[in-house]
Amino acid sequence: MTGKKTREKAARPAPKASGARSTSVDGSELAIWPRYGHYYPADSRMDLDFALSHQMVRTAQTWRNLVDVSLRTQTGQSRARWEMLFAIAFSEVPVTMSDVAEKLGVQWPTLVRVMNELEEEGLIQRYDNPADKRSRLIELTPRGIRTIEQIRATLDPLRKEIMSVLSAEEVRQCTRLLGRVKRAILSYNATLLSQED
Repeated sequence: MTGKKTREKAARPAPKASGARSTSVDGSELAIWPRYGHYYPADSRMDLDFALSHQMVRTAQTWRNLVDVSLRTQTGQSRARWEMLFAIAFSEVPVTMSDVAEKLGVQWPTLVRVMNELEEEGLIQRYDNPADKRSRLIELTPRGIRTIEQIRATLDPLRKEIMSVLSAEEVRQCTRLLGRVKRAILSYNATLLSQED
């Protein structure tokens, strides 16, 4: 009898913690945290803002991980390297190193390291800027252009498959909304920097 009661007691579901968020929330990973709702009440504006920012970060991380694995497997290129190659390909030819650094938002030591690797493999060529001796110009080599096509052959179908869960209009809407959030972040950051001066 004692063993039966013990099994029945163990089979009962644990009580939900006070303020817990419902696990039925669509698309939210926050439902796994039983005490989340204690800090951010369900459907409050703070809850909505936290959930969106959390989703943005986790989605970006998940996408980057998928891209890294796919590219390393298919082309041997890392995300940092292909981003650098595309930044050069998408720019006016030739492009300066400082322009690439600004557009990608990378620190100079990282830029120089990746550029050195790309040049050693014959994917880019660098030469002095005749208009400014302090800067250097960069261009893709024929091998670099072929590498761009190899990367596209991997990423374009992958991106298409993932984004197929959204309609074209939903993609446009997401792009517009994320753009507004990004501009708000940049504006806030600029305000902070101006206060430090």
